[in-house]
Amino acid sequence: MKIFFKNLIIYLTSVALLTILIVPITSTSNLIWLSSMEMPVGLSEVFSVLLADLLNLGIILYLILLLPFGLGLIISKYTIKFIPLPANIWYFFISSLIMWLVLISTVEFLYQTEVIAGNRTSLGTFLHVMAGGIAGSVFYNLRYRMFV
Repeated sequence: MKIFFKNLIIYLTSVALLTILIVPITSTSNLIWLSSMEMPVGLSEVFSVLLADLLNLGIILYLILLLPFGLGLIISKYTIKFIPLPANIWYFFISSLIMWLVLISTVEFLYQTEVIAGNRTSLGTFLHVMAGGIAGSVFYNLRYRMFV
């Protein structure tokens, strides 16, 4: 039972990290768009948008990412035996792939609406995918290196 709770806490922490990495990408994309529309974007707007997005969008993203990220970690755990890569790299790769699939599926399921705003550009998509990989690597490092 102790191992279950330890794994659960590491998993929830990794999803929280992923959410914290993703929200600023989306916020920055929205701020860049506002600036391109000649809206004034100052330092106070940047902080207020980041805080508002973290509190509002962050909770929704956290809930959206719980299931696919968890499935990615399960896939990583059971497929690593067949892959000649270091486990940390494999967790990074699968978590990145899952994040990319989440970005694609949210657009498809929501009638071509870009809810995750950073996904509107190639750079934003790349940063989201890298955030997924980082969260997968952090999970692996916490679970399999620090607590074994």
